[in-house]
Amino acid sequence: MRIVAIGAGQAGLGFGIKLKKMGHSDFVIYEKGHTVGGVWRENTYPGVRCDAPSQGYCYSFAPSGLWKKKYSGGNDIRRYFERAARTFNVAQHVKLNKEVISAEWTGKRWKLEISDGTTDFADILVSATGVLHRVAYPDIPGLETFEGHVFHSAEWDHSVDIDGKAVGLVGAGSSAVQIVEAITDRVSKLVVFQRTAQWILKSENANYPFWYRALMTLFPVLQRRAYKRWEAVQLAIGGGLSGRSKEQAAQLLQSCLEHLDEVEDPILKQKLTPDYPMGCKRLVIAEKFYEMIQRPNVSLENGRIAKVTPTSVVAESGQEYPLDVLVLATGFHASAYVRPMRMIGEGGCTLDEVWADGPVSYIGMSVPKMPNFFMLGGPPNAVNQLMPILTAEMQSDAILGYIRHIAEQKIAIHPRQDVVRALVQEQRAAGKETVWGQGCKSWYIDDKGVPHFYPFDFERFKRDTEAPLLVDHFEIRSLGDHGGNNMRASSSVFPTRELQPETVK
Repeated sequence: MRIVAIGAGQAGLGFGIKLKKMGHSDFVIYEKGHTVGGVWRENTYPGVRCDAPSQGYCYSFAPSGLWKKKYSGGNDIRRYFERAARTFNVAQHVKLNKEVISAEWTGKRWKLEISDGTTDFADILVSATGVLHRVAYPDIPGLETFEGHVFHSAEWDHSVDIDGKAVGLVGAGSSAVQIVEAITDRVSKLVVFQRTAQWILKSENANYPFWYRALMTLFPVLQRRAYKRWEAVQLAIGGGLSGRSKEQAAQLLQSCLEHLDEVEDPILKQKLTPDYPMGCKRLVIAEKFYEMIQRPNVSLENGRIAKVTPTSVVAESGQEYPLDVLVLATGFHASAYVRPMRMIGEGGCTLDEVWADGPVSYIGMSVPKMPNFFMLGGPPNAVNQLMPILTAEMQSDAILGYIRHIAEQKIAIHPRQDVVRALVQEQRAAGKETVWGQGCKSWYIDDKGVPHFYPFDFERFKRDTEAPLLVDHFEIRSLGDHGGNNMRASSSVFPTRELQPETVK
């Protein structure tokens, strides 16, 4: 069977590694960028780093002792994934600078159109595109008239010298906070245009000394212990952010409020105080943002931007700010998933038609009318509260089990629409009981106010992905000599061979 994955970020590479370990060789990973790493390749803005601890932000089967800081920068994380691709001999399966433009189900397999004009075919198609890869530009009157340099934070123009310049920064999320920390001392003036204040948790980004890294590298068991320790910490924080753990939520809120007390000016402090429950938006991890925002060369403008002129930005308050550079830290289209790739499934049904009322899937992995198509991190995505690499690993294991059934029985499967509809209703009802169902606005919530991210805890996610392939949840059609309706509901979805821990060097 020929397997094609789309995206060579952490999820796509991890899936490829597991394929390789199980003995699969006929697979390819298409990557639209010039190297692997996904979001860590595309985001190169000053100060870019992960807001999850380095020792927990890695493959569970491939910890590393080379992390230099508690929270690693983008370059170090990208290099980790590049090393992992080489260590596990997956790099040879990655085709760079090739974007999958369209995929059409022919009745037995997928026909793919690639950006370079070529065609490919796949018996199994797997999306590993992630959710933070299609940039979102703000709709600001006059933005196109700005005569200075303007670019999105995820498309940072390194040819632009910002030293000594007047810089405007639109946005107040994680990327914006990291940029403020990195460039405040470099620019003559920095104006932060904040539409909504953020809850910010202070965490010092400690350096790991050479002796510590050497010790971790010499004794891999220490790496695995560190991973398990940070795994527990992150899952506990996730429980607090969702509101499921009241005690953890209270502790996080108290820590954020104590951090906010570092702001001395009462007017500025009021501007920086969120008016919504903690956890509604993604919690921001920072070390010295509040210190930087109080510098004399920094201004915070609260509210919307009225317009952009050729030389300035005019705030809704009427204040005009002459600027040389304008940076748009305005996030991503989190609900795009595999799109804008065009997908045509069974009976000519398109993915846009299936998702007319919003992205849905069967436990985040498969979509009605799309036979033998699987997703890593599909809707409802769990990136808001669970460990993204670990959840992708768990989904990879489940998908590999599905693939084994498909190969052995020569079948095409996709989830039944009524089953998916019932799951979505359950998820939405559960979402209303979390912090995301309390009327706040964030990219975790769709335009109807419905949480579209995973509302359950890690144990539920684990049960979902480890559950056997349930025959009555799928439409099953034979593709060969073997009938497709004789599958056993008790069949396990686990791969026959587990990965043994290895160190990415």
